[in-house]
Amino acid sequence: MNTDKPGAPYYQRSVEETLASVQSSPEGISGTEAATRLQQYGENAPAAEAG
Repeated sequence: MNTDKPGAPYYQRSVEETLASVQSSPEGISGTEAATRLQQYGENAPAAEAG
């Protein structure tokens, strides 16, 4: 099994590889990084249902 491919599913990667790919650490991301991601991607919440 080759897990060093960038497109390998997360379940085939080590914890370290997965964290590096999402630019995080076992402690999580910093408050500054969280604010940046919130600004860039929005809240981590389900979309409202239409109708």
